[in-house]
Amino acid sequence: LHGWFDHPAHEEHLRAALRQVDEIDRYARGAVCRHRALVQYFGEDYPRSSCSACDICLGHVEEVPDATTVAQKILSCVVRVQQRFGAGHVISILRGETSDRISQLRHDQLTTYGILREHPQPDLRDWIYQLIGHGLLAEEGDRYPVLHVTDEGRALLRGEGTVRLVQIAKKEKRRKSKIETAEWQGVDRELFELAELNVLYRAD
Repeated sequence: LHGWFDHPAHEEHLRAALRQVDEIDRYARGAVCRHRALVQYFGEDYPRSSCSACDICLGHVEEVPDATTVAQKILSCVVRVQQRFGAGHVISILRGETSDRISQLRHDQLTTYGILREHPQPDLRDWIYQLIGHGLLAEEGDRYPVLHVTDEGRALLRGEGTVRLVQIAKKEKRRKSKIETAEWQGVDRELFELAELNVLYRAD
């Protein structure tokens, strides 16, 4: 593979592949109906507010308390680093992490340093991608993408509007899907499981 990436066509192929991986990551971390996201990705409209089938619509996620405030803190951090850094660096600042790079750049002196330290890194990354999905943040650059606050994001910083962020719901809070509930209506579950065990026993 020596010299393979130096070829312009190969480099463009790699960039395209990385963009696709990034788009898949955004889709997985998104906060909107999966069916809606897929349909809109291909340029079509999805009139329904809920598909009643994906993890988002079935309640496998829950809304983040004070989501608008959390979003404003993230956006503010992006602005304070002059929109010159990527998600990883922004997350490190928000969590109040210590590193030579943060110290050299004096980013530990920012008012947003450690402002979201109580949240784990995966959650913050999810929320950044959700803000991108909401059109409040944008990533620019292929090899080393940096975050930019959009006009809609600046409006949110001014207190105009609200935003919804989600996180994976705790297991006990997840609602059973309508399909799962419907499958057991009118069925003696204990009798079914007993019969299933009997079939397995005979198969042995």
